[in-house]
Parts: sequence; structure tokens; C-alpha cells
Amino acid sequence: MPGLGEGSRVVIRPKSVPRTRAPKGAHIAFAETLAEIMIIAPPAIFSITCHEVAHGWVASRFGDETARSRGRLTLNPLPHIDPVGTIIVPVMLAMIHAPIIGWAKPVPVNFRNLESPKKHMGYVAAAGPITNLLLAVCCALGINFMFWIFPGPGASGTGAIYSFLSPLKWMLFVGIQINVMLAIFNLLPIPPMDGSKVAISVLPMPYAGWFVRMERYGILPLLVLFMIPATNRMIIGLMDPIVNLVLRSLIHGAMGGFLGSPS
Repeated sequence: MPGLGEGSRVVIRPKSVPRTRAPKGAHIAFAETLAEIMIIAPPAIFSITCHEVAHGWVASRFGDETARSRGRLTLNPLPHIDPVGTIIVPVMLAMIHAPIIGWAKPVPVNFRNLESPKKHMGYVAAAGPITNLLLAVCCALGINFMFWIFPGPGASGTGAIYSFLSPLKWMLFVGIQINVMLAIFNLLPIPPMDGSKVAISVLPMPYAGWFVRMERYGILPLLVLFMIPATNRMIIGLMDPIVNLVLRSLIHGAMGGFLGSPS
């Protein structure tokens, strides 16, 4: 699963600490990186958990109980965590201030068990990105609600409350970006992304067969496309306007007050 990267316009990067500072500066840099991880990790893990559960839940509604039988229809993140993709890789990238990517263990789905495999495959695949978009909307509503109730620390008696809620606002703000990126990226019609399965579901067989054949190569086609500069720029160029449009739509109204408030 893709996670949070520079393309998502993340604004919660900690202030950079010059390498030439005294040893105390290194401690500050570590503390800031740790704080960043603590802000990003909860919405990221919750988002990818909901994404995977949505796939399994919709599959169960159309006849495939594989995910349920393996205990994957749960919001407990532990069964969904991939030690490398969910923990090690994102933490290491955060420590070096690189673009953060990550993934969870895919929920097992046997499409042959679905009532109408070709048709319902699209529903199962689309469930994850749609869930992420709904979560992004919920995060945006949460931010606006919190600003409506507690507009800032200046009001009498709200200083302590604001100090408590400020990290939560940052988590919601990051949650918008994570979920929008997850939704848009996963809808790319490139195997093995969800968009390729949606394409298989809606296209007639001569064309759907190409996506089916590409699925056997796993993530390799996606890696190749991102390693080629021309196709990399094309994909990012197509994604960026959509991502930015959705982000602006969701955080309009809260953005100005949020970025102007102390963290």
C-alpha cells in the first residue's frame, strides 16, 4: 500500500535541524522526528486497516468468506500489519526525512467464490478507495467541527483544551492527505492496484484479458512504470491535479485557520 509522500503535500514535516549544531541539536531532531511519526502513524495505520477491511467485507457480502475465515474482518490493526511495509520501511524513511511509503498485508479474496466474479470483482476492488475517500471527508468534518467549537487558544479558558486538541487536529489533517492519496493512487488502472481490478470488471474480455495477464507479475509493472522517468512524470502529472483538487475541496475553510494556529 502506498502511504504518505511528498506528492501528498504534507505540511507537518518538523523544522530541519542543521547538521552542524551541537549534540543537543541531534536530540532535538530525533524528538521532532519521533513527534512526526506519532502524528502520522495513527491515521496511516487506521486508514490502511479500513481499506483492507472494506475489501474483505464487500467480498463477504457477495459470497467469498475467505477474509472472514482468516480473521481479517476486524478493525484491530495487528492482523493487517506487515512488519516490513507497515513499520520498518516507513520508520526508516521518516528518520532520514525521505518521502514515506508503506503497505499492509492484502486481505485474501478468492474472486471465484463471488456470485458474479467479473462483476463483483469491481465492487470489491472499489470498496477500499471509496472507504478512504469517506474517511477523508470524516477527517475534514472533524477539523471544521473542532475549529467551530474551539477556534483557537485565545478564548478564555480554552488554552489547556486547545493544547490537548492541537495534536488531534494535526492527525485529522494528515488523515485527509493520507486517505486522498490512498484512494487516488489505488484507483490507478495498473496491476496490482485496485484500479486494474475495476478495469477487469468493466471492460469487455478482449481488453480485460490484458489486465488479467499483467496481474501475474504482481507489483513489477508498477515499479517499472515508476522507474522510467517519462512514465513516472506522466503518472504524477495525472495524479497531482486530482489530489490537489480533492484536498482543496475537503480542507477549504479550515486550512487558513489551521495553518495559522500554533502546533
